[in-house]
Amino acid sequence: MKQYFAVLLAVLINSHAWACDVCGGSAGGFGFGYLTGFKNNFVSLSYQNQRYLSTHPKLFENEITKQSNDIFENIEVSYRHAIGNRWIAVAQLPFKHNMLISEKTYATAGIGDISLTGIYKLISQGNTTTEKQLVWQLGLKAGLPTGKNNLLFDGVWIANMQHGSGSWSLAANSIYFYRMKQLGISGEILAKTNGANVNQYQFGNEILINQDFFYRIKTSKGAYLPTFGIEFLSRAKDWENKQNLEKNVYSGVASTSAVGGLSMYRNKFGMRIFGQMPIKSTISNGYVSAKPSLKFQFIYLIPSKNLKTTQNENT
Repeated sequence: MKQYFAVLLAVLINSHAWACDVCGGSAGGFGFGYLTGFKNNFVSLSYQNQRYLSTHPKLFENEITKQSNDIFENIEVSYRHAIGNRWIAVAQLPFKHNMLISEKTYATAGIGDISLTGIYKLISQGNTTTEKQLVWQLGLKAGLPTGKNNLLFDGVWIANMQHGSGSWSLAANSIYFYRMKQLGISGEILAKTNGANVNQYQFGNEILINQDFFYRIKTSKGAYLPTFGIEFLSRAKDWENKQNLEKNVYSGVASTSAVGGLSMYRNKFGMRIFGQMPIKSTISNGYVSAKPSLKFQFIYLIPSKNLKTTQNENT
């Protein structure tokens, strides 16, 4: 009986100590916003690195405080296909590499949740060759449960160390883009809802708001767009068990971050480098703090055969 109680206590301590890690991978959701060259198809390769410092809750007052460095890396292959002058279809295939470094290092890698997106250009006035340009587009994204969601670490299931959510998700967004000569502004509002997986765990719904300012430097060889802005992310607490209406108290995100970067385009090639600096955040009831994040994207433009597009209209 004593042996059984000791094993049970060890399992409870272990699962409680790592509970706050469920917030990590979703605490930074910054994207690239509007991308020029709407009439073009493209293939892109992206890399994103997100890092967090987690302090694990104590079970007893005399217990030593434990911390871990949580690293989430994402490599993603995307394909965008233009359908006429108004529609775009996008497919994204992510590859995840997650690490949790504490007294012991846990690491895992694999394919994440594939996503499919449809985008409709509601308003389009001018183009990149005119003095003024205004674009407003709406998008709808479906996330497929293709990533593994049954990985255990020393017998413990940690939500954000999984390759995927284990459930379908749906996101809707609105992006606008306005440029007057060299100066421009763009913004995005995104709302995402998640389903419950087979274990009844459900990630919290999210709202992302992004506002950017940019300056376009155009040359005979291409274009350069330095960008800076601010991002707000809110994510509700996860359901530990959706069926029993049990919340995970060590989850949830409310963050404000500064975002800046540079986009470069030349002929059929593009490269984008963006960074994110946390300004203020409350993650997992304050047990997790976000570190600066970094994202790269390499783009190869494929002009659509059915649409007339000049090189200047890409930049």
